[in-house]
Amino acid sequence: MDDTLLLEDLTRGFPLRAPHTLPLSKTHTVIRWLAGFHATFWNHTDIPLIPPPSEVREPDTAEGVWAQGGYWYLATRSEEYASLEDSQEEYTWLIPYALPAAEKLKTEVLGRTLLHGDVKGANILFSETAPRQDAQGGVKCALYDFQYVGSGLGVVDLAYFLGTTVDERDLRGDEKEEGLLRLYFEEVESVLKERGVGMGGYTWEALVQQWEWAVVDWMRFMAGWGCWGNSEWVERRAMEICARWGREGGL
Repeated sequence: MDDTLLLEDLTRGFPLRAPHTLPLSKTHTVIRWLAGFHATFWNHTDIPLIPPPSEVREPDTAEGVWAQGGYWYLATRSEEYASLEDSQEEYTWLIPYALPAAEKLKTEVLGRTLLHGDVKGANILFSETAPRQDAQGGVKCALYDFQYVGSGLGVVDLAYFLGTTVDERDLRGDEKEEGLLRLYFEEVESVLKERGVGMGGYTWEALVQQWEWAVVDWMRFMAGWGCWGNSEWVERRAMEICARWGREGGL
């Protein structure tokens, strides 16, 4: 059977590239897109999963999506983790929690979905205003570059997006961070309700817990690979989270 490759010119409906730093309105637009995408594949059970690239026996014929979505998860980043361990003095606060957080993201079942895997400004396009307006009266967005799509927790996409692409001023302060997380949670809940699908026990408290794992895990990757985007904010939040885990005796 011959293979067929279908291509679509997204710029016809979404001609505007993402700016280097997103304003809050466009941040909201992308969060709504992510929530809709994640809700569409909520608790997926019928999609074949492919092991990490180094473990695929026949990559040319493998069918499905990655068993773990994204490009910076621990199983594919041993060199970066070794570099982190070499920085003992600088990251003594992070190292005890790096492996546990990565393991939580890998094994947690609650709220599992498909991740885009590379949610950054370079992979986002926006529509002009009318006629392609969303329900809130703003522009719509389209994401591309799905080479890292795979199973995971939605907060992984969210942590990467907020940690690299949005205006850091829209993250400063607990109320601003919580506002963005609330938007995501409410949008997931709304889309699932429209589809007649239950949350499956996924609560606000579960999202916050998973979000903290993802923030620490993203910091784990950057600490070994190199920092960029809103790295100062990510590091501060990761330090706060790890300090609390230390006081409470674990994740």
